[in-house]
Amino acid sequence: MALAASFGYQGPVSERARCPAHEKAELLSAVCGAEDRYFGLGGSYNYSACSECGAWVLDPRPPDDVIEAACRAYYPPSLLRHLTARAERGRPVGISGRIRARGAARQLRRLGAKFSGEKQLLDVGSGLGAFLRGMRDLTGVRVRGVDSTPETRRFAAEVHNLDVDVGELEAQQYADASFDFVSAWHLIEHVRDPATTLAEIHRITKPGGWVIIETPTLGTIAELFRSRWVQLQPPAHLHHFRPGTLLALMHRAGFEVLSVRRPWLPGEFAGSLAMRLGLRGFVSKLLSPERRAGWVGVFALTLLADLPLTFFFALTRSTGLIRVYARRPELSLLEPPHPRVPTNTHAGKPGHPRVLPAATAPDGSLVSSPESPRHEQLSEL
Repeated sequence: MALAASFGYQGPVSERARCPAHEKAELLSAVCGAEDRYFGLGGSYNYSACSECGAWVLDPRPPDDVIEAACRAYYPPSLLRHLTARAERGRPVGISGRIRARGAARQLRRLGAKFSGEKQLLDVGSGLGAFLRGMRDLTGVRVRGVDSTPETRRFAAEVHNLDVDVGELEAQQYADASFDFVSAWHLIEHVRDPATTLAEIHRITKPGGWVIIETPTLGTIAELFRSRWVQLQPPAHLHHFRPGTLLALMHRAGFEVLSVRRPWLPGEFAGSLAMRLGLRGFVSKLLSPERRAGWVGVFALTLLADLPLTFFFALTRSTGLIRVYARRPELSLLEPPHPRVPTNTHAGKPGHPRVLPAATAPDGSLVSSPESPRHEQLSEL
């Protein structure tokens, strides 16, 4: 058991954590007593680092109802009412999701994807549906979502005219090879068993189909702020992957990774600094209609430093996000590669995996090097 399990969270325990890539690896203390500063629900939590790859896991895990309450808090009723009213007045909603859709469609086309009305996209963890609407409007593909929250399903149906299934992905029992495109934006950090979820995504993706995975990752700001990192978000985030850990899990699930990006994340520094200065309740005080003018002012002022700083981190591939574009191969290999996840070579500093080489594509993304086996190209991006 990790040392961190002895401190911080003292409530009921659902289960002890394990690294999704190294089930038997020792867990070492990474973050102790991280308060819930994002949702404002209270509580203090711990993260432990895998001694093999450095990924952080919430340890111990609280019961499901505690985790589910945090996940519902992403979309408080007041925010949904506010956005619905905006849509009814003809005001734009979901601009960030549509920007995300534009960037994803552009990158998929660069990688060789073809769009048409005969093809279907599933967004797992579809939230309010803005990405799905953007992809439908931009590419003409048929779109569908799945999300665990009934409230977001109603919003997506009423505001964006989308079909969204409610519940966990595995419970939907979609047919094999159902979708040409599957996306999972900020989902994999929430699931209890990422390997099982990735295997299910592989199963429902058509051979030759495309997959996009984006999740927070441990970059410079995470290491600097740790328990005050704005993307930490306990207890909703069960995992924070190192890039090499996520890529290894995707390879093991059978995907061919084509492009790995570290997107610009404006607000990562400003939000983390606000939490360091005492902010509790990021959602209610900065994102909801009842937001507090004082904290909004602090956040706006710190954005002056945040924007150039986070842009620099994007250029140096050290932001707090990783976005992976992959395909399900046309033909399954008889012996698919099972890449070794980078191990920690920094004695006394858990959570720092070994750096392995990667090549850079013409569009600036990192890809597997053609000069050595693909399963060796797991880099700390």
